Amino acid sequence: MKVLVAGGTGFVGTYLTEELQKKHEIITIGRSLKNNICIDITDKEQLKKIPKADALVNLAAYIPNGGLSYHETAEETRECIKINTLGTYNLLQIARERKMKFIQSSSLAVFGKNLQQKTNEQTSRMPLSSYGLSKHLADCFCELHNVTILCYSSIYGYGQKKNSVIPLFIEQAKDGKDIVVFGAGQRSMDFVYVKDVVQANIKALESKTTGFFTIGSGTATTMLELAEKVKVLFGTQNCTVKRDFKKEEEKIQVSMDIRRANKLLGYAPTYSMDDGLQDYKRMLNE
Repeated sequence: MKVLVAGGTGFVGTYLTEELQKKHEIITIGRSLKNNICIDITDKEQLKKIPKADALVNLAAYIPNGGLSYHETAEETRECIKINTLGTYNLLQIARERKMKFIQSSSLAVFGKNLQQKTNEQTSRMPLSSYGLSKHLADCFCELHNVTILCYSSIYGYGQKKNSVIPLFIEQAKDGKDIVVFGAGQRSMDFVYVKDVVQANIKALESKTTGFFTIGSGTATTMLELAEKVKVLFGTQNCTVKRDFKKEEEKIQVSMDIRRANKLLGYAPTYSMDDGLQDYKRMLNE
C-alpha cells in the first residue's frame, strides 16, 4: 500500500511513518524540508504535487503557542482556520478526486465545555477555543464525505512539545525541583501513549469502516497521580510533589469512551500510564 502522511515529520507523524514503513511505501508531505514532498497544504497550486496513493493520513495541524488554551491571538486564530480547516478541506478534496482513503486527526478540543468522564462519539461538540473550532469545522467537512475521523485525547510520548504537562513534570523531576500541581491535583485527563495512537491509525487504514471515533487510553489520570508517577520514575532524591492551593484548579474530569473504536476498528491500547512513561524514559535515555 502507498500511504501519504501529511504532517509526517511531526510528533505523531514520525512514530506513524516509522511503523508504516515496515510494510508500506510512505510519502510524507508538509511545509518542513524534512518531508518527501515539501508543500503548503493551503496552496492549491502546490497541492498538484501530491501523487496518487491508496490512502492519505492527515496529521498536519497548527497548534497555538499556548497549546489548547482559550486565549489565542488574532493571528493564531487565522492560522488555525487556514491550516486546520482549509488545509484539511484541500487534502480531503485531493483524496476524493483521486479515490484515496482519507483519515483525519481530530482533537478533544472539539468537545470544549462538554468534555467529561467517558466522552464518546455522541457527546455534543462545543469548542471553546479557535483551535477547537478549526478542528471541529474540519471534522464537519470530513463527515459530509463519510471518511474516518480519529479524535484523540491528550497524546504523550518522547518528542512531544515541551510546554505540555508531562514534559514539564519530567523536566522538573530530573532537575530535582518540586513538581507543582494546582489545588488538590484532582483534575483528571485521559493520557494516551503515542504508540497507541499509531495503532489506531493502522487499524483505521486496514478497516473498511468509516466515521468518527474517540481514541484514548480509556482511563483518567489525575494531575496528582501523574506527578507522583513522574517523581518515582524520573525524579532525583530532592524531587517532591507540591500542591499549590493559591492557584485555582480546573474542575475537569476527562476520559475517552473507546468501546466503539474497539468494536469496529479493533483498537485496544496496549500501554498503561506506567508502561508509556517507562517507554518515554527509555527513549529519553537513548
